[in-house]
Amino acid sequence: MGNKDIPEKARLSVLSLLQKLVLNEDFITLLQHDKKNALQSVLQEFYSSSQDIKINIAKMLTNGLATSKGGLFLTSKLTSSGCPSFMTLVTDICTTCVLAEEQSLCASGIAIAANLSRYKLSDDTVLELASALLQCLARKLPEESVYYCLTGLDRFTTKSQEICELAAVMGLDWAELSSTSTRTQNLCSQIQLKLS
Repeated sequence: MGNKDIPEKARLSVLSLLQKLVLNEDFITLLQHDKKNALQSVLQEFYSSSQDIKINIAKMLTNGLATSKGGLFLTSKLTSSGCPSFMTLVTDICTTCVLAEEQSLCASGIAIAANLSRYKLSDDTVLELASALLQCLARKLPEESVYYCLTGLDRFTTKSQEICELAAVMGLDWAELSSTSTRTQNLCSQIQLKLS
């Protein structure tokens, strides 16, 4: 993946395969023992990649965080050979995606954040991710994105009183968010109870 001479179509195919492989616990075990840190290299390429590559990296992270073993691996704070930790890389990519104007990239970031909200994270990471979700909720979003933003926010408000206070002062239009569907209405009600 790190070789820019490889055509983008081939890189997209590799990422598509990785999206499936990260769901497999044996593959996660293989990544845990990878001395070359190939996955970290892929994540570090995120910012210099095309939009399609970025979206596929984000989808791979979403899938990896969907399993317990993958989630524990991708939220690891351990660093090796001068590379940033997976937690740092994943948080940075997630925040960038959530705040992106491009809808597909934003939706992928929201999915990463919703999955990350299931894990034990540092207070700083919770604050960074919840802040991005709150900013995102101030925009016009499709129902599915609103639902996953609220799902992540609901979990983050459970983890930190600071997030409750931040959500309270953000001045979100809870009526508008509730109107998108029954499931978003239920989540808005749950979150608002924590804010009062």
